[in-house]
Amino acid sequence: MNDHVKSMRFLQLFSIIIILLFASTLSHAENLNVKASGIKQEMNNSNNFDSLKYTLGAGDVVDISVRNHPEFSSTYHINVEGKIQFSFVGDVDVTGLTREQLEGKIKRIISVYVVSPQVTVTILEYESKVFFVLGAVARPGQYHMHAQTISVEDAAIMAGLPTQAAAIDKAKIITPGPNGGIFKKVNLYKLFYLGDLKENILLKPGDSLIVPAAVMESVENKKVIDSNFDPLKYTLGPEDVVEIKVIDHPDFSGVYAVNLEGKVQYAFVGDIDVTGMTRSQFEEKIRKVLAPYVISPQVSVTIKEFKSKVFFVLGEVMKPGKYHMSSDSISVRDAVIMAGLPSKTAALYKVRIVTPEINGGTIREVNLNALLYNGDLKENLLLHPGDSLYVPRIAKEFAPNRRGNSIFDPLKYTLGADDVVQITVMDRPDFSGTYPVSLEGKIQYEFVGDIYVRGMTKGQLEDKIKRVLGVYVASPEVNVTIREFKSKVFYVLGEVGAPGKYFMRADTITVSEAVVMAGLPTVDAAMRKTRIITPSINGPVTRKLNLYNLLYFGDLKENLLLKPGDYLYVPSTVLAKVIRIVSPVSTTIGLAVGPAIEGGSAKQALTH
Repeated sequence: MNDHVKSMRFLQLFSIIIILLFASTLSHAENLNVKASGIKQEMNNSNNFDSLKYTLGAGDVVDISVRNHPEFSSTYHINVEGKIQFSFVGDVDVTGLTREQLEGKIKRIISVYVVSPQVTVTILEYESKVFFVLGAVARPGQYHMHAQTISVEDAAIMAGLPTQAAAIDKAKIITPGPNGGIFKKVNLYKLFYLGDLKENILLKPGDSLIVPAAVMESVENKKVIDSNFDPLKYTLGPEDVVEIKVIDHPDFSGVYAVNLEGKVQYAFVGDIDVTGMTRSQFEEKIRKVLAPYVISPQVSVTIKEFKSKVFFVLGEVMKPGKYHMSSDSISVRDAVIMAGLPSKTAALYKVRIVTPEINGGTIREVNLNALLYNGDLKENLLLHPGDSLYVPRIAKEFAPNRRGNSIFDPLKYTLGADDVVQITVMDRPDFSGTYPVSLEGKIQYEFVGDIYVRGMTKGQLEDKIKRVLGVYVASPEVNVTIREFKSKVFYVLGEVGAPGKYFMRADTITVSEAVVMAGLPTVDAAMRKTRIITPSINGPVTRKLNLYNLLYFGDLKENLLLKPGDYLYVPSTVLAKVIRIVSPVSTTIGLAVGPAIEGGSAKQALTH
């Protein structure tokens, strides 16, 4: 009996301990949720979401309302140059303006046309100031600020708070910069559970808050992260820009660009080969060079522009294109942050690093999902100069008119027949308008007549319009926008996702860029037998290329250039052709046999 009583008491005590532990856990979680709810309530009243202090930038959308003047009222999207195309006026630069400052600027602009205008500006979409919360949080991704900064606490709450797997005492803020990223450590445990406001650091636009998973970081991986942006280790090369300062000797000081031969033209000395030198090695070389002229020269070298070491981030990221390293390598994580992080359609498990070589490229696979959201540093591989980080899309189809940074350069584009340009002359709507380029390469311009524009760039046409208007307008301010690019066409046909006619925004386009625009090859494509066909009076000229080697092995010999009028043809495999021939025949036979089966027995059908 005593044993039975003891057992019952033990079970009761054990149950009480379990209940207390469970209650403690619930209380702990409840405190965090209450804290989060309280902060969420306060956020609307805090400076984090103060539209009066918010400064406008590219991507924001504003509504301008002028009382009793609907012709001046509308909704405007701020373009990549930080301007809006305002009715009857033209481009208005709004970069860095607050809502009230923009209201004042609009009042001044339209006061020429309206007496005492009453202007109201409303910010409809806050898109220009983004930050990122990555890793072990409930909703990792890109977020938008409604002010100039946001606190770590508010940022973590917007992302749904850290998960149970988060190493909350090891969070980091990464601020990308031209001279390398800046890392700041944040202890979210102290912030959320101990109320330590010293940890409530402010994030600025472009910053990333990284909350790693609770995994062990190897010493090797930690070194990789810490050394990605180290200008002291950076080795100089062509197109880098350096500033040399010699104390008390301005005649030996100056800013120098490294030429294509890897040399700088130094004052009073001549060419100095700097290829492969670090900043300190170059300082030492300058001291030796100046020793005959200056006693104990004090030399300081600053790298102003890092341009010799480039890499590419392509595919499903927010800002695909060419980027510059501030060291001799860069990690995958830092590279993808610079490119604005993956888009929603990115296949994060199938990312590839392609290292081009003359005899075919080297490919390394990366699981970006494990790196960004699970903190798996084994996936944080290094990219070297010339490498491409390719983030494919989940679906097979690609947008047929997807823009790549190297394809669409409106500043270099030369005008031709069927292009459409918009000419805006500040304060002169009578000289502003939209004009198609005729088949003769001319536009019919108000009060002037035909202007020949074929072969001109946007900048050249602006200069020409200024000279033409100089007779009528004092110091005209002219802006030309190419509205439609239609003069330079090429064709991608055959086994691609979206075959058809496409328009160039430069005088040439590479095969890789063209095939991405056309949705990439289908599963039936014979990629090794791709051809470029250039029509000519004496018969078409055909060039063969191996699209498989280009796309999957990074073989740049195959990345030929297409010119206006060229055809890129991706043929079908033999098996695909056979299936297409057999499939209709088998369907016809099936239809013929069908009634016999339906009308009689199986035996009759077989006999038939």
